[in-house]
Amino acid sequence: MNSESENLKRLLLEFLTFDRSASSTSGREPNPSTGSNPSAVCASEVGSDTVPFELLFETGQSLNFGDKTTVQDRFHTLLKHRFQTEFANRPPLFPWEAEVREYPAEISMPAFAQPISRLWIENPLRFSISSKLPETVLQCLLDRCQNMAQSTQKQGVKLVQIVESLFPESLDALEPIANIVLTPAYRSGSALAEATLQEVENLAGGYDQATPEQQIALTMLASIEIMSALALTVSTAEPTISRDWVTPQGVVHVEVNYTGAVLIINATMPTGGRVQLVGSDADSQSSRPEAGILTLAQTAPVIGSAYSLEVSLDDDGQRPLRFSVMVIEPSEG
Repeated sequence: MNSESENLKRLLLEFLTFDRSASSTSGREPNPSTGSNPSAVCASEVGSDTVPFELLFETGQSLNFGDKTTVQDRFHTLLKHRFQTEFANRPPLFPWEAEVREYPAEISMPAFAQPISRLWIENPLRFSISSKLPETVLQCLLDRCQNMAQSTQKQGVKLVQIVESLFPESLDALEPIANIVLTPAYRSGSALAEATLQEVENLAGGYDQATPEQQIALTMLASIEIMSALALTVSTAEPTISRDWVTPQGVVHVEVNYTGAVLIINATMPTGGRVQLVGSDADSQSSRPEAGILTLAQTAPVIGSAYSLEVSLDDDGQRPLRFSVMVIEPSEG
């Protein structure tokens, strides 16, 4: 028997084996009166285990099934139909499943994975330095500054980590520029900020046309500006501090009071919302459906420990704004 016959013989064997399985699964008896229907003939022939394969092969040839491609396509069609039927009647299970379970067609992105919304960008846009940055850059800075505001790392390390993703091709320049930005003569940021801003404003394209060094300096100065606005530090010597944060819905006013035994936080909300205080020894929250004051209290707060104060407005589940609240010894101020 030549190679072509051998290939056809193999395909017919696969075809007949499949139809025998389909026949037994469906529970229907083969009908020998189906004429030249290939699947019906195969099912009837395979019904007897004593029929020699040579007879099946000759029968297949006499019925003129066609060339190898036609038989193979028919086999694949039947196989696909069989799989679809099996999956519909008995869906396969994942390794961790004991039974079939329903899963949502779409999974919404959790709040912490969403980008900073326009809700919280309104306030930094009013800062002298941050307002010079493109909004996309400002969104990135605000997001990273919220994470870094509670870090105990040195300020220079914070600045480098905040802006490094924005300047992947200038990583070697980040630390030297951070040192310049944090030089005592420029600690207030005024001298360097004014010089950098003047240089950028003199450029026709503003920030986009500035040199990488100018952009790095500007983003670091803006980062200091934002972290300062997010930091709420109190002590027995300076027991009260407050911040106003402008949003399209109105102003969020946060006031922190430290009595020496209790840390009290009052948040005046322009709309309904929620505040939550999270720390190593704290996890409390308060909410209200309309505008008004929310209050949280933490007894015996840990000195030198940073607490995260999350403020959320009823704004379709947008990410909260996170302030850093810390109680320090008077000597640390």
